[in-house]
Amino acid sequence: MKVYFISRGYPTTEYKMHGIFEMDQAIALAKAGVDVVFLSLDLRSFRRRRKLGRHCFVREGVKVYSLDWPIGKVPKSLFYRIGAIALNKLYEEVSAIEGRPEVLHAYFTDYAYLAAGLKRRTGIPLVVTEPNSHINVDEIQPTLRKAAAAAYEAADVLISVSPDFQRKLQAKFGVDSIVNSILPDLDLFEYREKKPSETFTIVSTGRLSPLKGMRELIEALAEAFPQDPKVKLIIFGGGPEEDSLRALIQEKGLTDRVDLRGMVHREEIAKGYGEGDLFCLYSHMETFGLAYLEALAAGLPVLSSACGGPEHLIHEGNGKLIPLFDHSVFVEALREMRNQIGRYDGAQISREAKQSYSVEKITGRVIDCYHQAIRGNEEEKQ
Repeated sequence: MKVYFISRGYPTTEYKMHGIFEMDQAIALAKAGVDVVFLSLDLRSFRRRRKLGRHCFVREGVKVYSLDWPIGKVPKSLFYRIGAIALNKLYEEVSAIEGRPEVLHAYFTDYAYLAAGLKRRTGIPLVVTEPNSHINVDEIQPTLRKAAAAAYEAADVLISVSPDFQRKLQAKFGVDSIVNSILPDLDLFEYREKKPSETFTIVSTGRLSPLKGMRELIEALAEAFPQDPKVKLIIFGGGPEEDSLRALIQEKGLTDRVDLRGMVHREEIAKGYGEGDLFCLYSHMETFGLAYLEALAAGLPVLSSACGGPEHLIHEGNGKLIPLFDHSVFVEALREMRNQIGRYDGAQISREAKQSYSVEKITGRVIDCYHQAIRGNEEEKQ
């Protein structure tokens, strides 16, 4: 089976997370015997340094064809017009080399919308995986809502990344979807029994932006454990709030207890989880929550806000869910988790996460979706 992935880009040394969901799944499918061709359409601005124009290479069995047109932040309507031209150009060039695919697979609303246009032009079955957190809000931006509705209607199979998000897509758009996880790369995240220590270390990973709740986490830490040098916090991630968070850390007198480690490779995050006793993320909005799953795979219990993504991952045996925007509950939950941390079985937490979200299970479901899309497309033509 030949599948064309349609992606916003691919991970590089400088931009480690760009297109990573798409690339991880493409590599796993290639290893499972699928002929994967990866169309990378990178429309970010000139400020995102990369090689411009069209280029191709092979990454772990995946043939990557990239077209980098730096249009930057433009109105959505213009983005879609330029994106359609770019995608059609890239598809024509690649299909002349690789041949016609049996399935198109697009991730995220914008690229699903572009792929829907390509499907209408070519008649190739389309699978859409939607993990876009901007769809998981009460008021969706109108142009994005219109694009999402068109993409979902065109999709032969729509994949949502969590049960809660599946329900929201049905409520907001009236569409049915199949739940399947974003493919996690959990090989790096292993449970390692931690040496006894008097220090209680909380770890968190996420973009340093308001929606990830890092400010609330630091404030809750300061109130839950004032002047307690035995409680520390490690945060992985970069973003626009970094300077203001550093100022907050200084204001709260936490410079010796809160460590902002920046944007680092997964290897560094996995190593950092080995230092931790608890993973905590107070995100305001998620569709799945890969960071939570990676922490669970490392054997860490999780304290999380109920924000639409991690609810299906967390239960009383591996952590605790708390409501959003209740500071006093958050403070008390941090204290409770510290006092009861010994009751969690890290080895069992890791084992359960890896069994439930194995590459084989998730990739097998994706391949089933491809077959379903092909069958449904053929039935429509009859």
